[in-house]
Amino acid sequence: MFQAFWCTPFFVKKPKSFLGRFWFLTKNSRSLQKAFLDCPGYELLQNNQLQPKQFDHFLDCFPIKAIHQFATFVKNTPMKKVLFVLMFTQFVAAQQKFEQDSVIRFQKNMNEHYADSTKSPLKKKDLAVFKALEFFPISEKYFVQAKFIRTKKEKPFEMKTTTSRKPLYVKYGELHFEIEGIPCRLNVYQNVEFSKKPDYKNSLFLPFTDYTSGVESYGGGRYIDLQIQEGENWSIDFNQAYNPYCAYNEKYSCPIVPEENDLKVEIKAGVKSFKK
Repeated sequence: MFQAFWCTPFFVKKPKSFLGRFWFLTKNSRSLQKAFLDCPGYELLQNNQLQPKQFDHFLDCFPIKAIHQFATFVKNTPMKKVLFVLMFTQFVAAQQKFEQDSVIRFQKNMNEHYADSTKSPLKKKDLAVFKALEFFPISEKYFVQAKFIRTKKEKPFEMKTTTSRKPLYVKYGELHFEIEGIPCRLNVYQNVEFSKKPDYKNSLFLPFTDYTSGVESYGGGRYIDLQIQEGENWSIDFNQAYNPYCAYNEKYSCPIVPEENDLKVEIKAGVKSFKK
């Protein structure tokens, strides 16, 4: 669910076979095991009938290149320490998959929130005729894997808003990824005040503008809510990008997207501009 608070009114025994080692290491990931079970040649492998020359073809069915590389590693390397288990558990956690149902739920929750007169940022006249927000078509293309770089020793700064309010934020890190072969980078921020609250200590703020801003999407940019993820492989789902409240009602004070978070690409995902 989107976070409305950015805006405010003013180690173990070693299995012998490859299958045993792989299954042991993936015991904490049902989704990875399901992908493993769905691979052509699984039954041959299970019965130790898969020939070496067939093995690479078997591995090729894995959707994520890094998992393919890890499976090859398990095949060729004895497992001696539980550390491998811990490392792999973290790796799998970071390799999230695109879930269209999650985006559908996001859109449904957004529309319910905006239709609720006790929560909606809409003006009375707009709420009276509100039916639903307009979204770009859901697309896996805009679910990206990014390399996260933690930036240390960052100092808190006053983030500009649409009013005189200047909340304290700190740059938490950088996210590097590609869209349509274009290298992109976004800074991700943490609100200093909210980071002190147990419920929001892992919440991060990802604002951005792109080539659709002011055309098909809100000119002031859009926001994505992130949670701190394990490791350096992070997921960003632009399908869950939403507008700041001030796109609907000028009484709200919303963070202005920093210039360094302007993407030189179109992000045709998430919420479109609001037609009043």
